[in-house]
Amino acid sequence: MKVGILAGSTRAKSQSRKVADYVKERATAQGRFEGYELVDLADSPVAIWKEGEHLTPNWEATHAAFSSCDAFIFVVPEWDGMVPGAAKNFFHMFTSGELAHKPGLIVSISAGVNGAYPVQELRMSSYKNTRICYLPEHIIVRNVNSVLNHVDACPTDSESELRDRIDYCLHLLSLYGESLQSLHARGEIDLQAYPYGM
Repeated sequence: MKVGILAGSTRAKSQSRKVADYVKERATAQGRFEGYELVDLADSPVAIWKEGEHLTPNWEATHAAFSSCDAFIFVVPEWDGMVPGAAKNFFHMFTSGELAHKPGLIVSISAGVNGAYPVQELRMSSYKNTRICYLPEHIIVRNVNSVLNHVDACPTDSESELRDRIDYCLHLLSLYGESLQSLHARGEIDLQAYPYGM
């Protein structure tokens, strides 16, 4: 089972990328996934989606790699109480069934004590035409600059709880991924019957 990880910030060397790398490292340590595709929007910018236009050549390989994944992790920062536009635009590029009926884990990050709004925003709008199945669980990494910086460091109690929750959610994501793989294998999902969600 392969997992796609999005670092949803357009800033170079972002905290989103730091958290995405940490999540990937923990998933690797658990041994629950066999492959990874990590997309960093700082390194792989996505052209603004326009109806009817094909994917740009520099995006086709990334699109194909992410589309081949069985589960997804979206690490998105909270900018002014919202998901960055580039991260929301990312979902416009996957409305032909690539993410459909596959599990997704939302990881929201904040430099302060916030971070809840990106979770609500993605749950409210990004699933409609992608058909992604978000886990009931999510992760909010608050005060992100001061946590998950050194994997081997002895964390504070609150960071230890955060690390434990990340491990738990990765385990859960793998279980959902296995279950939904069997659903896909049955071949009974018709994505063309109703191509747009309600």
